[in-house]
Amino acid sequence: MKPKVLVLPVVFLLAASVGTAQTTRGDIQGRVVDDVGAALAGVTVTLESPDLIGTHNTITDTNGAFKFLVLPPGTYAATFGLVGYQTQQQANIKVGIDSTVRFEVRMAAAFSDEIVVSAESPLVNISDATIGVELSQDFYMDLPMDRNYTAVAAVTPGAQDDRSGQTFYGSTGAENAYYIDGANTTEIERGQQGTVLNFEFIDEVQVKAGAYSAEYGHSTGGLINVITKSGGNEFRGDVFGYFDSDDLRSPLSGDAEQGQVSGTSKTVGVVRSDYGADLGGYILRDRLWFFAAYDRVDNRDTNEALDDYGAVVPGAPMAGEQFPYDTTRDLFAFKLTWRPGSNHSLSASVFGDPTVNEGAGDNLASPPTYYLRRELTGGTDGAVNYDGVFGRNVVLSARYASHNQKLEFEGRGKDLTGYFDRTDPFDTGTVVFGWDRVVSGWGRFGEEDFGRQQYNADLSWFVGDLAGNHELKLGAEYEDLSVIDIGTRSGPVGANVTRFVCNAAVPYCGENDEHEYYFRHSYGTYEVVDPEQATPEDIVKRWPVDTPTENFAVYLQDRWQVTSSLSLDLGVRWSRQKLYNGAGTVQADIDDNWAPRLGFVWDFLGNGKSKVFGHWGRFYETIPVDIVIRAFGDSTPYVYAYNFSDDQWDVAQAPEGEAPRGSRVWDWGGFSRVDPNTKGQYMSEAALGVEYEVTQNVALGLTFIHRSLDRIVEDALSPDFGYYIGNPSEGLMTHSYDMAVWYEYPGGTGECLNGDPECHKKEIPTPKRDFTAVELAVNKRFSNNFQFIASFLWSRLEGNYDGNFQASTGQLDPNLNSAYDYADFS
Repeated sequence: MKPKVLVLPVVFLLAASVGTAQTTRGDIQGRVVDDVGAALAGVTVTLESPDLIGTHNTITDTNGAFKFLVLPPGTYAATFGLVGYQTQQQANIKVGIDSTVRFEVRMAAAFSDEIVVSAESPLVNISDATIGVELSQDFYMDLPMDRNYTAVAAVTPGAQDDRSGQTFYGSTGAENAYYIDGANTTEIERGQQGTVLNFEFIDEVQVKAGAYSAEYGHSTGGLINVITKSGGNEFRGDVFGYFDSDDLRSPLSGDAEQGQVSGTSKTVGVVRSDYGADLGGYILRDRLWFFAAYDRVDNRDTNEALDDYGAVVPGAPMAGEQFPYDTTRDLFAFKLTWRPGSNHSLSASVFGDPTVNEGAGDNLASPPTYYLRRELTGGTDGAVNYDGVFGRNVVLSARYASHNQKLEFEGRGKDLTGYFDRTDPFDTGTVVFGWDRVVSGWGRFGEEDFGRQQYNADLSWFVGDLAGNHELKLGAEYEDLSVIDIGTRSGPVGANVTRFVCNAAVPYCGENDEHEYYFRHSYGTYEVVDPEQATPEDIVKRWPVDTPTENFAVYLQDRWQVTSSLSLDLGVRWSRQKLYNGAGTVQADIDDNWAPRLGFVWDFLGNGKSKVFGHWGRFYETIPVDIVIRAFGDSTPYVYAYNFSDDQWDVAQAPEGEAPRGSRVWDWGGFSRVDPNTKGQYMSEAALGVEYEVTQNVALGLTFIHRSLDRIVEDALSPDFGYYIGNPSEGLMTHSYDMAVWYEYPGGTGECLNGDPECHKKEIPTPKRDFTAVELAVNKRFSNNFQFIASFLWSRLEGNYDGNFQASTGQLDPNLNSAYDYADFS
């Protein structure tokens, strides 16, 4: 009986291939040598996987090198055959999103039929400096977490959260980018997660928390990249269902027993359910695959009024009254994968999350005509991805993707005049802001129709031996964003009415005390009109604003394998963003955004299980379109008319026999001014770390990381031209002004309105946000029936600017937060 060798020494060198932030594929590269280390040419290498359409074959070159490019993520098996040598098979080759697995195979002279190499790939990625994790279904399907793919990002070392989303290393949750099957699904208006997708639809989740290469853009935080499932040569499917309610939970005590309080209500009951099915298979075996999935989500929150609001406002609820708020989602996904030839692949996917929110989800200190509404949101996305290998050393990738999101409202309050009461009817001690407002009708609200058309192409060229000592990549990106925001004021006229208490400090009340209240009528007009002469015909009830945006980027990257144990990642990215106004002209053109990235990885023991790595780079923000809607979109002047009438039709005239007590026209010339020298907002990052695989299934890592937000884009007020946008502490934004310049609010002086505007001038401080951290991480691969990722992070965050999400106030208006609006805030 011939002896059979079960395991041969195989050295795995893991490396990340250079791909765009939307990369959906990976590579396998390696070298075959004989038992004395000499290169073996002519070895036939066959690659198989349930995730691969057909089998892929290649032959090693004169250097013994082989490579399989643009592979879908999955687990592969490679077979090596050459006359006179043992046939070998390497199993469990795990290829992730945008990753390259490198290994060396040593073949011995034939003395048995087959050798099976069963060793696992090392955990340490010795040629990629990127900080992050790659998570397959085997990991996240067994974890108790929210039914949304972004929930799994919480296991990433360095991850935390704020009210805007998942945070990474000091950046806010509104600074990330989200990709599904290569489509940029980042929410268009404010930069948060834009599309909901559950885990049954997903094959793999990749989180890049930092230190990523030059072809990755659109983020000063992290990148979350998702690949949906594909079909296969076998039919596979699932039927699934989930249910949760208060009745299935253990009793709560203390504050938790009282429910989650929000404004005028608290949540006292929760029911969560979703159910669905998926099916994958083939239309043509080894040629055309499909995958289809549907998931119905029904969630209900029961909200309870906190106080006797009906005793003050007719029709409002009393304390203890309960109201449902329902969320319904119809999640779906469909994908076709086609292999037209041995070196070409094409995939097309469609997925979406149309959602209906309905019920009492807002201020219960109001009649139901305000708080009862139906909100339609979500949308449909799609992506078409092409990858082709030309010859042995050239790869062309191209992509078209689309992301769409809408927001529409239905409800009786849409047709009723918005009446606001700022007289503190509930005796909260606050008369300007807060939940003391009593509202009938909706007042001002906005509906949206946003879209992103995305085009990507990159060309890779492998130069050198050992499957390419250099991988040179040149790529380009273009995004065309359509932004239609429909501002509306409820009611038949479109004028909102607000009631205030008269007192001696309010200039609109006059010198006599015959009036207890005064009223403000606010509305928009087609053109500037004299408030004392305004009529309802001058009012704009709905004003659609079309403010497109264009994003451009090109990048050049060199992934250089200097030696078998040292690799360099050298690249540069240039990006440009053009922000249009409501008139269709460019209001802000932010270019010259040069982002160099430099990284290295050194396998200091030369065994594929150790690395010292470092990375430095600059990362530019892609400004969300909230800025073009609020600052560049609304060209209608606002009119505030003050009188003693609560009649919605008295938009300017006082009651008969009385003169108007005051008026103001807010007209900034249509659009906010932009400093012509405005530069892009960017973050600099430096990282240095060491990792080592202490056993076959456990790796330790120690990383130092420093991030600094070096330049920001924000708005401020000037007495010369209203709101303006630029780089705080630079150019036009070297000074801001006190609130008294603008507001004659109760208790305010307004003393500079007719005087010297310099009296409240103040120098804007240089924005600062510095994050420094040391992180210890332990990663155990699944073995012996368990796995884990554990980390300990010591960090320090300091500065005077939060980021795109202003945590100090809870404001989420990226690049338009209130940090520099007035000198009082600076």
